[in-house]
Amino acid sequence: MIKEKPVLQERKLSAVQLATRMDFALADGKIYDRRDTVILCYYKDIVIYREQYYYEVFNKKALHGDTIVISNDPETMDSRELKYDYYIWKIDAKTGLKYNGVSNQANVIDVDSVMIQRLYKKSDFYDTKARHTLLGKTLSKDRKSFTETFLNTFKPDATYYDTVRFVFSSDYKSIPNSLSRKGDSLSRSKLIEANFVFNPVPKGINGVIDIPRREMRFRINKIRLDNPTPFLVMANRFVIDIQKF
Repeated sequence: MIKEKPVLQERKLSAVQLATRMDFALADGKIYDRRDTVILCYYKDIVIYREQYYYEVFNKKALHGDTIVISNDPETMDSRELKYDYYIWKIDAKTGLKYNGVSNQANVIDVDSVMIQRLYKKSDFYDTKARHTLLGKTLSKDRKSFTETFLNTFKPDATYYDTVRFVFSSDYKSIPNSLSRKGDSLSRSKLIEANFVFNPVPKGINGVIDIPRREMRFRINKIRLDNPTPFLVMANRFVIDIQKF
């Protein structure tokens, strides 16, 4: 039996946080504010991506007819527990392993698919072809970051955003993650935030219910891990498990 022993050293771990906010208008006009936070760690040739989420079990109070209506109302839930999925691979590898936070089982993953679906690979939030009008550009006091705000001049219906704010930082150049390679290149900096704002829509639901202001926000943050132990343990497990697949 192989005894688990951390193979990584805490001081050699570097980490970034990818934060997402998505506001969804529900049928009653209320906003379902979904916020996801993932952590991405690097150690030599190993990449550790952790995705956190709430595992929710809804009860009969969530039923509207035959449909379960998702909301933040605790009365509609039997349980709500914070879980973590870990995706781990080696740099330049085509496959890696995903550890499910509910079942704790490991499954083989396609690294490129994970990068595209979850880590914004091939995404370009800073779309130079979009129909935008620059509303303003501001520089931070320390001159390490600047913000550009644009008006979206192409808005066929309420599903299109009204304004977008981009934040660039020269302090993040060494981070491999990107929200826009094109934006990074043009700014000679790093795009660390894209915030799409949807203005309120009066009587936007069935011509009766108002839709409140909504946001879609994507942000990269440099962080220091308060508790690196779970990442060390999972990385060690990966080194052992990957030999079995």
